[in-house]
Amino acid sequence: MSRLKLLLSVIVLGLTLWLARVPLLEAAGGFLVAKESPVKADVILVLGGDSRGVRAGQGCELLKASYAPQLWISGNQNFFGLHESDAAREFVIARGCKAEQVAALKLPVDSTRDEAEMIGRRLREQGAKTCLLVT
Repeated sequence: MSRLKLLLSVIVLGLTLWLARVPLLEAAGGFLVAKESPVKADVILVLGGDSRGVRAGQGCELLKASYAPQLWISGNQNFFGLHESDAAREFVIARGCKAEQVAALKLPVDSTRDEAEMIGRRLREQGAKTCLLVT
């Protein structure tokens, strides 16, 4: 009888943890998030990797609020030869950002480190001293 109770307890605990997995994981990772108030910058940079458009939308809002004169959107090459950055650029333009202020960075990279190095080079080439980073 005690083995049955133990087994049922383990099943109930496992089911409870599985049902609560999303809030538990969000709470566990919450301490990693640092939210700061934006300040004026030379460039707003949105990093790729967000298929829902949350980052791009935030970058667009910062651009429309005049935090910087340019919005750069990074992203890798996706399916069928399309770039994530092109899709994100169209996404923000449809939400009111001016096309001439938004650049899709088509970077031939496959790691965050390579992406950071190439973007850093481009920032220096453009003479940018400050960057609002949206991740």
